[in-house]
Amino acid sequence: MLTGLNVDEYLTRSDSNGLVSYLSDALGLTVGLVNSGGQGTSYAYQSFGATIGGSGSTNPYQFTGRENDGNGLYYFRGRYYSTTLQSFISQDPIGFAGGDTNLYSYATADSVNNTDPFGLCSDPGGSGVRFCIQQYIPDSSVWAFKGDDRGPTANGGSFRESQSISHGPNGELRTSTVPGISRLAILPKLIHRQGDQGPHSVSESPGRNGGTSIRATNSATNGLVRFAPSIGYDVTITSNCQGQLKVSGTHSAYPNLEIWEDGHGAPQLIYDYEHGGNWPESIGGPPVGF
Repeated sequence: MLTGLNVDEYLTRSDSNGLVSYLSDALGLTVGLVNSGGQGTSYAYQSFGATIGGSGSTNPYQFTGRENDGNGLYYFRGRYYSTTLQSFISQDPIGFAGGDTNLYSYATADSVNNTDPFGLCSDPGGSGVRFCIQQYIPDSSVWAFKGDDRGPTANGGSFRESQSISHGPNGELRTSTVPGISRLAILPKLIHRQGDQGPHSVSESPGRNGGTSIRATNSATNGLVRFAPSIGYDVTITSNCQGQLKVSGTHSAYPNLEIWEDGHGAPQLIYDYEHGGNWPESIGGPPVGF
């Protein structure tokens, strides 16, 4: 088996029929296997992963590049996904922190545009470089409210707001946003409410020296404290022809903000703002420029 740099990216495999190459689409679905003579096997899928085709092949890597157990279940590391139920068969191990009120939902119930390779959080998928921007409270609690208890990973903990940016199969820029869920610290499972999504946008323009610039804006409210100021950002990610990135813009002074880049192997942290404390007095203050 020869794999690529991206998660669940397979290039070639050998079996009793010899060496074959994988043909995949923008979401990582295996659409075909072909040998050196141009002969092979084709696959097609219903919207939530039920596989059509692939007869005569022992290849298990099919829907989004995950292993088909042959009984309608796919192993997504964190849990199993059922193409019959069109959902996971167990609850999200991080609970409502994943940003979805349905703890069994796959990729926020949008399998046409999203993937969920770890069974924990949604990956925008697509080819090329993609980004995830999140604002979060790193502490376990702040005042009377529960924080996001975040560690330094791309898929860790919950968030106050999240935005994913990727390119579609025809090169079109696309984005999705999710506001976080606010919870009381003493009864987090009983008293909680998702924040309201505020204005958001994404645009792309040519940069200098053959590069590109992507501008992303986003904002969200506190789900429980309706009069609290919104948090948000207005950032620009600029790349040059060598793929080097520069991040600039403004964002609210509280809470923390991270920008992750995917598409070159493991996720890379390209911007990291740490507020430095768990007191949100600065949430209504002037934005931070960088």
